[in-house]
Amino acid sequence: MTHLRRSSEIQRGQKHRVSTGSIRILRLAASWLLFACMLPAQGNKQQALPPAVSVPAGLQPKVKALGSRFQVAGQERITLVGSLTRMGGSPVTVTIYTEFPRKFRYEEQTKSVVHDGSHPIGQGNPSQDDSDIVESFLEDTMDGIIPSLPVAKHLRLLMNWARGDGSLGAKSVGPYFDIYEMTLPSPSLGAANVRRKHYYFDSQTHLLDHVAYFIGPKRIETQFKGWHAVNGNFVPGTIVRVTDGAEQLRFTNTNFAAVPAASDGKFANP
Repeated sequence: MTHLRRSSEIQRGQKHRVSTGSIRILRLAASWLLFACMLPAQGNKQQALPPAVSVPAGLQPKVKALGSRFQVAGQERITLVGSLTRMGGSPVTVTIYTEFPRKFRYEEQTKSVVHDGSHPIGQGNPSQDDSDIVESFLEDTMDGIIPSLPVAKHLRLLMNWARGDGSLGAKSVGPYFDIYEMTLPSPSLGAANVRRKHYYFDSQTHLLDHVAYFIGPKRIETQFKGWHAVNGNFVPGTIVRVTDGAEQLRFTNTNFAAVPAASDGKFANP
């Protein structure tokens, strides 16, 4: 009887070891499968962001939310065509070109504002209108934020899922924001223009909703509204610059295109 009990115990132990071994094999296989899924597919284009541009982990979903142009090479230059309305004025047709990293060109009839990626606009003495245009349509956008992150003088997360309507508890209807505080340089406006700004990202979509900051006593907001998908990229329908609560500039986008970078003199200083 003792021999039979020991034999039965040995068999149960062997079954247990086989079962445990099988589970370990399945877990290992699942791990390898997960790892394989994380590898880039063969034949994919190289990453669009150069190695020198590092994005903190918390901001990576904000970059990915914009779509393919920051994930694969070949869409560095974007073109936005639409209308610009100044406070008290009539809409005029304008075109905005941005080429990552940091190149910018704004065209309006005979007027142009150009940033070649390094030198300040207007040869260091731009008009206020030119400064406002390049700040809201370049520096406050993700195209301006991303290349400045490696040289940020200050960057911290203030809050996740902050209630945008100021209400509390279950009565809150949103929107909800992930709020970052950053102090970034603005190369297009000169070395002295380093501002501390608050960046409000939609907590659900991860898209930039608005940027708020002060220039002297004036409170400035650049608002990004009407985000929509165009050929795998998300684009704001309107970009609005607000000064002390009054709408100063409103750009309404009617056409968007993303193409490879090109050495065609588009961003050469005038």
